[in-house]
Amino acid sequence: KGKGSFNAALLSLDIVSDRGGSLVPQLSVKSQADGKVMRTIDVSGCTVSEPKKQRKGQEHAFRLDVPSTDKKGDSKYVISLDTADQLLEWKEAMREL
Repeated sequence: KGKGSFNAALLSLDIVSDRGGSLVPQLSVKSQADGKVMRTIDVSGCTVSEPKKQRKGQEHAFRLDVPSTDKKGDSKYVISLDTADQLLEWKEAMREL
């Protein structure tokens, strides 16, 4: 799609049980305003790369591609963070999955 806007959110990377009882890494995206879960993303087998195009005002961003779609039908995300240190931490965490 590529037409979405950036939304302020809280991210957490957790290990959860899937329907079959296997442990899988999951990225939870929560509203910064009320903490409500906006979506969950199975990030097992994900790839991390640079965004195809730089987004204005989003200097510390990475692209996350996952093998399966989330409940909203998305499998590609651009995640922007506040600092270069946060960017490095998140990219390393995702690559370790």
